[in-house]
Amino acid sequence: MSYFLDALKDYQLLPTIIQELGSDGIVNRFGMKSIDNSWSLNITSNRIDIILNFNQRRNYNSGLIINFFEGINTIGETINNKFAKSYVRLAFLVNYLVEVEREEETDAMYSKFFKTLNLFEGKNIVEWKNRSAIKIPLT
Repeated sequence: MSYFLDALKDYQLLPTIIQELGSDGIVNRFGMKSIDNSWSLNITSNRIDIILNFNQRRNYNSGLIINFFEGINTIGETINNKFAKSYVRLAFLVNYLVEVEREEETDAMYSKFFKTLNLFEGKNIVEWKNRSAIKIPLT
């Protein structure tokens, strides 16, 4: 634990316990969370989650995404230096709430991004999700 505290001190991460549900019941696992709750690191038996939580109402900008990728690099290298890990999948997830004043704005935005079924035509869309995936060989 002291290795991670020292190696990731720039992120002000504090140790925490996360719980994983496995075949033997609930198992306590190692995690870390930043003081301001913006960064989380969860290490479970079959995955590692590096999470950046941002408050979109406070100065959201594209630099935050760059900082996130830099953080993934740093935290990933720190984990690799301590444990031999192999990766099958790296996911980049973004949850973002779009605030609009009128339903017409939501409909216009939705129609820019999605081609939908006739069932949805003329209806006010109140929520949507999108998923895109690519494979990039790691060298």
